[in-house]
Parts: sequence; C-alpha cells; structure tokens
Amino acid sequence: MHPKPCRIPVTRIPMYVALTGVSLYVLVTLVGMTFNERVFSARNVHKKFYVLSRDALQTLRNASGAVESMRHELMVGRDRNSSSPVTVYDRESGSDKGVPLETLLQHVAERWNDTGRGRDGQAEFHEAMSVIRRLVAERNGSSGQRQSEATSHRQQLILERQRQEDMLRQLPLEEPRFPSNIDNVPVNKLPFLKDTSLPKSTCPKTLRSISRTSRWFGERFMEDIKLFSDYDDIRGYQNFHKLQHYRLPFGYRGVDRKQLAAMTTNSNFTNLPLFLLEERPQCLRCAVVGSGGILNGSNVGVEIDSHDLVFRLNRGLAGKRFAKDVGEKTSVYVFFPESLYPSAVKDKDTLAVFAMFKQYDVDYAEHMVREIPPPLFKTSSRNYTLPKPPVSASRLKLLHPDFARYVFTRFLNGKSFRPTTGALVTLLAIHICDEVTLYGFGYDPRFTLHFYDHAFVKHTKASTGAHDVDNERELWKKMHEEGIIRLYRRD
Repeated sequence: MHPKPCRIPVTRIPMYVALTGVSLYVLVTLVGMTFNERVFSARNVHKKFYVLSRDALQTLRNASGAVESMRHELMVGRDRNSSSPVTVYDRESGSDKGVPLETLLQHVAERWNDTGRGRDGQAEFHEAMSVIRRLVAERNGSSGQRQSEATSHRQQLILERQRQEDMLRQLPLEEPRFPSNIDNVPVNKLPFLKDTSLPKSTCPKTLRSISRTSRWFGERFMEDIKLFSDYDDIRGYQNFHKLQHYRLPFGYRGVDRKQLAAMTTNSNFTNLPLFLLEERPQCLRCAVVGSGGILNGSNVGVEIDSHDLVFRLNRGLAGKRFAKDVGEKTSVYVFFPESLYPSAVKDKDTLAVFAMFKQYDVDYAEHMVREIPPPLFKTSSRNYTLPKPPVSASRLKLLHPDFARYVFTRFLNGKSFRPTTGALVTLLAIHICDEVTLYGFGYDPRFTLHFYDHAFVKHTKASTGAHDVDNERELWKKMHEEGIIRLYRRD
C-alpha cells in the first residue's frame, strides 16, 4: 500500500515562496558581507567600520586609491615636485578641483565622529587612516630621493655638456682651399638650418599638432628650425658661408667671423640647452606679454604669472604698480641694445635672448659675454652709453639669424624692413611651448598705445610706422582663429 503524497494547500503557496525568497536574500547578503570583509581586510580596513560608516569608508577608499595612483606615478617618473602637498580628488563631491589629502582625511574623521560610535570605532578608523598616512610618507620620501637623483643627473649632464663645449672650442675654424662666392639671393631662397636638440613635446594637446590639421600652419611651421646661435654655426665653413649671404638680422654678411668665434667660445657663454637645468612640464603653458595699452586696468597679472613660462620683451615693466595688470614673473626676456630696460628683469633666473640687427649689436653681445660695460653708442648727434643687462652671460642666448629670416619670410610674408621683436618672441614661444597666450598685442585704438602711458597716446604712423602693424595684427588674428595661440581681448 503506497503512502499518500504530501499536498500543499494552494492557499499556503505564496507564504512558502516568500519564505524561500527571504532565505535566499539572507544567504546572498551573508556571502556578500564575507566577500566585502575579505576585500576591505586586504585594505587594512575593518569590517565593522564598513558596516557602521559606509559613506566614510567610500571617501577613505577614494583617498587610498589616489595615493596608490601617486605611488604608481612616482615609479614611472611622473612626480616632479615633492615639496608640494599631496592632492587628491574626492569623487563623492563631484568636484574636479583637487584638495590636500590631509583636508580630505579630516573630512572623513568629522563624518566618522558624526556617527556617534564609541572608542572601538574610533580606534578602527584611525588604524585605517594610518595606512594612508604611511603611504603618503613613503611617497614623499621616495619623491625626495628621486628629486635628489634627478638633480644629480642634471649636474652630470651639465658637466658633460661643458666638456663637449670645451672640446668644440678647441677646434679651429674650417677654412676651405677654394672659398665659394657669395651671391645675392632672395631672402626666402636658401634653406634654414635645423636643430634637433630641443626636447620633443609629449603633450597630447600641443599646438604643434595643429600643423597636421591646418594647411595654413602646416605650410609655414618648421618644428626643428634652429632657434639660437652657437659656435658650430661659425666654425663649420658650410654653415657660415650660407649665413654670409644675408646681412643682419638674417645673416652674418659683413660681420667679422673671428669676432663671432671669440664670442661663442668664451667660457662665460655656457649656452646650455633649454630645460637642462630643470625638467620640462609635459604640457608647457606660456604667456607672451607685450606693452599694449589693452593691459591697462585689465587685472590679469595673476593669470599671467600662473603660466609655466612668461615671455617679455623690450620695455616689459613687470611688477610694482603694474603688477596687477601685467604680473611680476619673467622667465624669458627678449631684447636688443636700444630696447633694454633693466627694470623689466626681476628674476635672477631669467633667460635673456638677444636679437642682433646691426654691427653695434654684435659688439654689444661681445661685451655681454665678456661681462664688461657696453661699448659707446654713437649717433649722428651725440654719443652715449647704453645700460648693461642685469643677466649673466651664463643665462644668455643669441637669437639665430635663420630663425629671424624664417619668421620674416614665412609668417610676415616678407613685408616691411624686418620682423618686430614681438613677432620674434611670439614665434619663439610657439616653438618652445605647447600652449601660448598673447597679452598686450594688437594695437587696439580703443586703448592707449602702451599700458604704462601716463596719458592717453593715440596710434599714429609716427608711433608705429617702423613696422607693418596691420600685417602683424592680421597674423595674430589668423593664429587665434587657427587655434595656434589665444589672443587676449578685453571684450
């Protein structure tokens, strides 16, 4: 006789289904809690802390992950400033602005205290935070060691560079058996000298990439154009012969070769490569500051000084009563003898770039290298002495004649007599930096001629007639439209 099967009343089925669901929910929850306990134990964070303060733990995890990321960046060599406070990003806040790690930890501590937990909870929390502080200490210690190693490496590079320069100075000038004739050729005819020593940019949004998308810029831009002169331009006969085809500022025709050789082989003229003394940021942001009246009352001084490099030229009166409008920082100062204003250079580490337009400028440069007072400046009416630049010969660069010719023919279309200092310094910044902003350029008639004018000065042919200002204004406008530069405008 078979037993009767067990039948569940239809009215009780929903109750059994509900009990089964609750059981599965409890089981899954327990498994999940066990998994979470193992994960957070690996992070030295107690399970009880997770249960009691889930929000605080999430913030703590964000901070811990940020520090771990810093340790990884440190190992691949991306950390550059160990003295700055550790900055992290709190993803919970939704803000894209970094905050110091200690501020974030204090925020977590306050949130933990708000939970009203006892001493045990406080101990667990501080134990968890000590993990992050230890990571930060390791990070700072390793970063300091790395910075010391980087400094030592740069010192070795400087010594090696000086050794190479000393060897190069011992080489005599190349003299051909049969000198070549120097013919008169158009200023845009001969090729430009190249220089591959300038560090290549690794910035993902460098302005150099525009040369691949802009036909106008691509046809003109030459990334490896030689920016600065050195003894190699004088010693090698082939290079010097090519430069002899044009007069200053586009060449060395009529200039004594031995005078140039003595100047570029002087031991004071170290002529170190750019960024040998300091590390180049991945994305180099630069400001080029002119003297346009548009800066008068602009209040952009802090914005200008926030750039990695600040280029100034001629009467670039930085600091003092102009600081709020034009800033105080000067990284690179471009000038020629008559345009020098010593008060424009405040920083002792300023790199001085000297442009030569005539024979007197060569004599002036020779005196700078020898670190003696400038030669007497003679005019048809009187003679006088120009000021001595407030920079040492070790921080001096000589603008290359081919670079001046390149700017004049490719970007200024060969108009006027020569390129302006503003055009030279702007194209110099474009070849060095990844992002360039022009301040005080454009000759806007709504504003006085210069930002330092005591009274309003109108733009006249007499004040701007030495240069083709309309041509230059169109150049800045075109570069702004192409995205090569950003042209500061008051409107």
